Amino acid sequence: GELQAGEGVAGLRMAFVVAGARSVLQSLWEVPADQSLEQAEAFYDKWLKQNKTRYGAFRAAQLEALQKARTTTGSGHPWLWAG
Repeated sequence: GELQAGEGVAGLRMAFVVAGARSVLQSLWEVPADQSLEQAEAFYDKWLKQNKTRYGAFRAAQLEALQKARTTTGSGHPWLWAG
């Protein structure tokens, strides 16, 4: 049958879970490459080097990105950091 809006993305997530992924992170927004790389590096640094939990490291990296967006643009709009 015909896919409804968002079903393809939900199916992709489910495929990762069925394949054994313990965590899945996805965005429905266009993701800016430079900011995404910075956030990924911050996440892995906090997780693997600072021994935070995956969720704690992710949250800390997100909060860092939010603060940087507020400092550089004067706005905390999710479009600037949450992708």
